[in-house]
Amino acid sequence: MTSLIRYIWLLCCLSLASAAAFSQFEQNDKQDLIQRYIDDAEAGYVFAQVNMAKIHIRHKDYYEGAKWLRKAAEQKDNEARLGLAKLYFNGWGVEKNLEQAKYWLNLVEEDGEFGFRFLAEAEFLKASLLLEEPDAANNPSIQQEAERLLTFAVEHNSAAAQAALGEYYLQGSNGFKQDPVQGCALLEKASQSIYPSANFFLGRCYAEGLGNVKIDKPKALALFELAAKQGEWAGANNAGLMLLAGDGVPENPEKALQWFQLSANEKNTEAMMILAHTYREGKKVTLNYKLAEYWALEAAKVEPENIAAITLLAELYIHLKSGLQDFSKAKYWLEKGVKLQDPASAFGLAWLNYHHNLSGDNSLAEAKFWATKAVAWGRKDAQTILDAINANENPFKPYATLKDLQTAAQKGNADAQFTLANFYIEGKHLNKDPKKAFQFMQKAAKQHFTAAFDKLGLFYMNGFGVKKDLKQALNWFKKSALSGDAQGQYHLASIYLDGIGVKRNKDKALEWFKKAAEQNLASAQLELARLYLDNDSPKKDIEAGLYWLTKSAEQNDPESIKWLSHIYFYGGGGVEQNNELAKKWLKQIFPDDKQAVAQLTMIAIQEENYDDAFDYLQPLLETKLIYKPSGQTELREFVQQHFLRWLEKPAHQEQYHFILGELYLSFNNINKAIYHYTKAAEQGYHIAHFYLVFIYGMSDPRHKVNIDKIFFHLEKAAQAKIVEAQYLLAQLYSSDDPMFSTKRNNKLALKWAKAAVQQGFLPAVELQKTLQEKVKNKKKAQK
Repeated sequence: MTSLIRYIWLLCCLSLASAAAFSQFEQNDKQDLIQRYIDDAEAGYVFAQVNMAKIHIRHKDYYEGAKWLRKAAEQKDNEARLGLAKLYFNGWGVEKNLEQAKYWLNLVEEDGEFGFRFLAEAEFLKASLLLEEPDAANNPSIQQEAERLLTFAVEHNSAAAQAALGEYYLQGSNGFKQDPVQGCALLEKASQSIYPSANFFLGRCYAEGLGNVKIDKPKALALFELAAKQGEWAGANNAGLMLLAGDGVPENPEKALQWFQLSANEKNTEAMMILAHTYREGKKVTLNYKLAEYWALEAAKVEPENIAAITLLAELYIHLKSGLQDFSKAKYWLEKGVKLQDPASAFGLAWLNYHHNLSGDNSLAEAKFWATKAVAWGRKDAQTILDAINANENPFKPYATLKDLQTAAQKGNADAQFTLANFYIEGKHLNKDPKKAFQFMQKAAKQHFTAAFDKLGLFYMNGFGVKKDLKQALNWFKKSALSGDAQGQYHLASIYLDGIGVKRNKDKALEWFKKAAEQNLASAQLELARLYLDNDSPKKDIEAGLYWLTKSAEQNDPESIKWLSHIYFYGGGGVEQNNELAKKWLKQIFPDDKQAVAQLTMIAIQEENYDDAFDYLQPLLETKLIYKPSGQTELREFVQQHFLRWLEKPAHQEQYHFILGELYLSFNNINKAIYHYTKAAEQGYHIAHFYLVFIYGMSDPRHKVNIDKIFFHLEKAAQAKIVEAQYLLAQLYSSDDPMFSTKRNNKLALKWAKAAVQQGFLPAVELQKTLQEKVKNKKKAQK
């Protein structure tokens, strides 16, 4: 629940909860009292209708609550109008409708003297409505009006407004400039209200010394505890952590556990995992692996994709000392983890297969598969398992034993010195020893053992076993690169690209990345693609960028595959959308990558191939879809319903706004399409601006053609160097169509035409010439 929605929810409960009515209803539960309300409400008495609404809303029957509020609101009752506006704002008991919320709020505002009692809360809600608008954070006029309304509500003692505005200033959220001084002051005013988040954030002011507030840990603890008692479980967690650590207050592990358990009992997964780790570590409390297991299992039940719970459970089931060792259970949780691309889970599966023969005759193959995945996902120590599998022979060859290898190294054999240095680097066959690793690598390098050059450069660059020396690092990377070593060329290019110890030089970076890429080094091919596809690069070359990105992807580099599929799925930036190529690469990481699964499902829906969509959808769902409708219409609705349900989950929405926009546009639900495309655009999916231009340019009874928004989104896309947007913007600024007369500006048109030409967009060349002529003629006429 977002902070804004939380405030509205609490405000709704507060203003619609008649204490007398509810205490009678709950304590006495007298049927005749309820019947009297029903009779009076049905007879048209406003007071009874409002109280019936309060009773239903208190018991979360929002549909019935909305029904009675509407009846009272239609009789011009301002309390009912305000309550109905809140229900429309939240979509409780009615379909969410911000226009209806505004309608009822305006009636309260217009009612003058009779509406004044509710005006502060109405203005707060109007501000909340403004902040819900898609481009609110980037629109100064919306921000100013929202701040004006909130300030009015604050000045008229609206605790909801004080709590909300205080949080916004404290965190710099919802488009408000961060101002801890003002934020803490407002939260102080709101702290005596029923708004638990006010006490929670004020607790942070005192715990961290924010604004003008002096650090006062006991007061912070008291506020966190008060917030917890009011239902803000983050307050319970913070109170527990302070008591457990003795952070400025007397250490009290027993009371800390009580707060964590209270929060955990309310399904707060953060508290559950704090309990699990506390019992697992046995610090300040008695070590208890069974309780650690219990709370981790509870967290996984509430949040099936909680990776912290998954990995802790796997760890408990792997290790003998936990008393819970069970490799089959460990495998179960690790397999859940790898579905989320968790590198620790992949490492765990590799380790169990390699050391404990988890998969019988297939154990070695499984170990190699999962170790490869773990390395690709960032768990570099999984390389040791891969090395052991790949060697599958005497690691000391051509020497019989480690002692023989060490003797050869001491006698000056460069090959042996290089091998021994690597053993010391990795802690393989010998204890890890950076200094000895450096010494033997240096000896090998001084004998012109070229494989040691690059490694020695890494020693100096990272200060591993030797004092950090960027000049020496550059020297050894150059030696390695000039000897033809692809890794050395890659590292030299990286130094020039990032300007590490040298002046940044993209040209030299490109030169050396290209040499390494030509030796088929996937990481160099990926970096070369980045340089060619970078919008700000003077060497931008889309064709070359796609060539090298494809080369890297063909070597199964997961990052390259994801990027390539992303490019073809979304299109834009000079690359045409191509579903066939998107599918080709998405299938390479299906079903492990959830984004790939979602994108493949979306493509199948766009192509109206619902049989494929049904199959693609399966890995996203916790329960496999066994039933498959036979008719195409039924199958389409079935797939769309399940896909939408998965996408709309709070855990997924943030990642899939663009796909949700696509889906709602295909459903002809324009308002929701606009909402999700706007969110996607805010997250940096600049192509979403293009879709918004299309929507705002449509002649549709649900909304008017909006010229300002067309230009706003085109400007955003053009600024992101989407060449098609630059060209279209140039056309519209120079258009003779009366619709665009207020925006006509040949100078701006020329600016964007030039930008498109600079990116090699040929259709813009002729337009640029025409505009240059127009601007030139206008200057002559002015003279």
